[in-house]
Amino acid sequence: MVNNGQPSRTALMAAAARAAHLLVDDSPAIFADPLARTLLGERAEELLGYHRSFGEHPLLCGTRTTVTTRSRYTEDRLAALAARGLDQYVILGAGLDSFAYRSELAHPVTVFEVDEPATQAWKRDLLASTGTAVPPSAVFVPVDFERDGARSLTDRLVRAGFDPGRPALVSWLGVTMYLTREAIGRTLAAVSGFAPGSELIVEHFLPAELRDEAGQSYAEMAMAATAEQGEPWRTFLSVEQLDRLLVEHRLQPVEYVPQRETLAPADWQRTDALRPLDLPVLARARVPARQVSQPTAPAEPWSARSSGAACGADGGVTAAGSPPSETATGRGPVAGAAVRSTPAVGPTSQGWLIASPRSQRDRIATERTNPPDATSMPR
Repeated sequence: MVNNGQPSRTALMAAAARAAHLLVDDSPAIFADPLARTLLGERAEELLGYHRSFGEHPLLCGTRTTVTTRSRYTEDRLAALAARGLDQYVILGAGLDSFAYRSELAHPVTVFEVDEPATQAWKRDLLASTGTAVPPSAVFVPVDFERDGARSLTDRLVRAGFDPGRPALVSWLGVTMYLTREAIGRTLAAVSGFAPGSELIVEHFLPAELRDEAGQSYAEMAMAATAEQGEPWRTFLSVEQLDRLLVEHRLQPVEYVPQRETLAPADWQRTDALRPLDLPVLARARVPARQVSQPTAPAEPWSARSSGAACGADGGVTAAGSPPSETATGRGPVAGAAVRSTPAVGPTSQGWLIASPRSQRDRIATERTNPPDATSMPR
């Protein structure tokens, strides 16, 4: 939402948190965005002043934790895929994201910034007034997620130069909680039509009964603040609920990453106020290969589907299996979708399906050192 020609208040708050992280939090930084301060424009000192004066307030430090961990996870994944040939990056709800103007990856990778037209116009004016170079690889795509349909998103991307026949990474961070489920579904439907091998990283917020005390406290404060600015939170999803949405829209879930699992345990031994919350979860899903219609075989028992026998090292389905086609049953995400967690084997009180710490860490380590080869994806 944009008021009086200014970008949404939440876009400003996210950029301010990224900028403030380098000013008020201790080293090592979780994520470095040296351009975030520039994108605050004339309000930089005002917004950063809040963090300088009240940096340990749960709302401010919680926001810094959330925006830095999700950005680090997403850009790490993009770097791994780009190293293997992926050259399209779609940012849904880009807001004041600065990746296209600060990262070396923004030159071999075309960055499609998708957001409301008024926010994009304000951002483009700001970039020009601050002398920030806009590379040819940065493309602005105006879309209203709440009103535009799946076909509209795809059509506008294609008109802007997006090639739906080549794989892309799509990031959708800090947006779904502001949308209705219907709007979320329309966007997922559009992404599912991208080239096989394309990936989606989407952030969702857990419902109240699945949050810890810190997550609930942060949510209550943030909801009050965003509602006051005319941008209320509308949708909360458990892992199982998002899992069903992804599968229903022909996307293959790969993993679900709670905030505490975006960093190694040792990296959370910080001397500042940044601590993980049980509220945001990052889901990663993949567009599967198109399947030729086959006679339907009897469904396997849940225990067989959950065994992981046909799953590759990164949680994707190997040639021995087929992409998940069944919705979650309430007993956990579909087979092949890993949930990073630290408890022992078995469902937690939240009902998540989890793997043992050792096998999960081994899987994560394998993926980080040898991620799927984007150049081998179907084109």
